[in-house]
Amino acid sequence: MEKNEFIKVYKEYWETLEKNQYPMDLISYDWIQLPESIPIEWMMYSQYLQEHARELANTINDLAIKTRQLSIWDKVLANHDEDENLYIVSEFVEPLATISLNLPYAIRGRIIFSVTHLCHQANKVKVKDWKDCLAKDNSIDFKVMEKVSANWVEYSELRKALNYLSNNDFSDKVYNFRNKYHHRYPPRIEFGQSQMVARNVENGKVSYGFGFVPPLEVNKLIPLLESQHKVAFDVFSRYKSLVNEHISTIFNT
Repeated sequence: MEKNEFIKVYKEYWETLEKNQYPMDLISYDWIQLPESIPIEWMMYSQYLQEHARELANTINDLAIKTRQLSIWDKVLANHDEDENLYIVSEFVEPLATISLNLPYAIRGRIIFSVTHLCHQANKVKVKDWKDCLAKDNSIDFKVMEKVSANWVEYSELRKALNYLSNNDFSDKVYNFRNKYHHRYPPRIEFGQSQMVARNVENGKVSYGFGFVPPLEVNKLIPLLESQHKVAFDVFSRYKSLVNEHISTIFNT
């Protein structure tokens, strides 16, 4: 496609977007209720919370926005033939889909990181003689979060909700895209096939299989991403409840 054709397609995208506006559940940024004056010993908690809450809201909202963008591009693709769509997907759709498919895992990791640090700080009023012996940031994972968060009532509901974010069901339906994108070769978006040869080891025996993984179709990705956004939105609601429990405990003690 020539430059003018790409411009025309992008104009078509914006015209389609204007005709297909729909409300999105976006996370607000003004929900934190901290005292006006914060004792010095709680400055770390305050700084962690304000940065983490803002960045988590940004990321979850980004998933909602990018999913909507993909839904508009899907409508644009329906107006063009396969030859044109090869260019449209490569230029506009594939980068957007790649980011979107990675976001649920990113949100999960950032929730784990934030909950771990906030609970670790808040444990100073919850656990007698709590020591600052938290793992290094690059070693924080689900197990570390479990260890430092177990004393908080609201944590159990957050953990349950988190089980549905970037879970095996989502991963299976997108052919393990995120893991393959970072460590192997992922399925393509809309066009092309991948993983023509697969090595299998079962009961110590090695075999090779020939076949392929089909491309991910945008119209099938959209409901999966919408579902993951709803889960992320719910997880953040539980995150807010946990933070409010922290704040109530810290500043009423």
